[in-house]
Amino acid sequence: MKVNLPYVFSLTGKLPGTRGMSHFIVGDHKEFEIGEIASADAPVCFSWSDAPGGHCGAYSVGNESTVEVRHAEGNFYRMLTIGAGFPDTQRRVTDLVRHPPIDYADNDERLKKAYMPFVLGHASCPRPSLTGDVISSEDEILARYLYKVENLVIIDGALWEKCPAPVLILEETVKTQPYWSINPAFPDRYKDGSQTTHFKFAIDETEMAVAFAHVRAVDCGIPEDLDGVGSVEVATPELVAHPYLADDIVNQANRFLHKVGNMTLIKASFEYAETFIEFRKAAEMAELTPEDDNVQILLDAWTAFASVRLAEINALEDSQQNTRTPTDRDFCSNIANSLYTRFSERTLDFNEIVQRSMSA
Repeated sequence: MKVNLPYVFSLTGKLPGTRGMSHFIVGDHKEFEIGEIASADAPVCFSWSDAPGGHCGAYSVGNESTVEVRHAEGNFYRMLTIGAGFPDTQRRVTDLVRHPPIDYADNDERLKKAYMPFVLGHASCPRPSLTGDVISSEDEILARYLYKVENLVIIDGALWEKCPAPVLILEETVKTQPYWSINPAFPDRYKDGSQTTHFKFAIDETEMAVAFAHVRAVDCGIPEDLDGVGSVEVATPELVAHPYLADDIVNQANRFLHKVGNMTLIKASFEYAETFIEFRKAAEMAELTPEDDNVQILLDAWTAFASVRLAEINALEDSQQNTRTPTDRDFCSNIANSLYTRFSERTLDFNEIVQRSMSA
């Protein structure tokens, strides 16, 4: 389907007969092509109700806050809604006029303010005749429009957006003590908060996520506090991928490396510096080639460094010079040990993992 979409952009240049540069907001229209797919050719493969505190409210519709993911031509698609404040209205092609495919505030707040007056005809925003060199954001704006539109399809008259496969997020929130929640999420839209970290599981691995939450609670030495578990209906199991364990381990290792940094080596012991360097090398190799052997080497190096670091922190505590925080303790040993357990038990089922953690 061909759609004619309005857009605005900034333009800077000299008007004829003037010396100084003038700045303008210009409005125009451009035709784009949006693909169409029959509903029967894009069946729903995953669906769930986005619970309070979930991560997919922007893609839910109806009283049950239903999120659906369809699959067609090798791609996953999520439904688009009008946006914040309109969770029950699925977006149609005509909505692209009042709700443009890009956020103009990412370029210039003035463009965002000028867009609706131009669309409604309250401002003409004509393209001026300029002389000499001009500075224009038009190409950038149109490139962003094209990228967004190319990732849209029309199914039953509604707009759907190409997306990565959804995952289950085990979110760990650290306040006085950790607690956990498990909810579906889209990897490109989920971000950690200031007091959270997360672990990814395949969309059908609810039991495995629950088991790992139990492992985390045991490693933290606290009662398990699991604040809600989202369930997903999987209509097409063959579309579920399971690549997330190695990715989790590498990401958490890099997060820890970023937190510790090289400055700790200045006053560190030889053993601390040596294990830190081995840990960093192993993380680089596992990120480059995330095969099982490299992931195992990374976990060995990480737990070795974590053990040395914890011993030195405890020594500082004994000499009353310690400034250790719960986050330091957790990252120093608990997450490394938990991921080591998850990796070594990756072929076990839910009950076996829980039984092992309780007997540890």
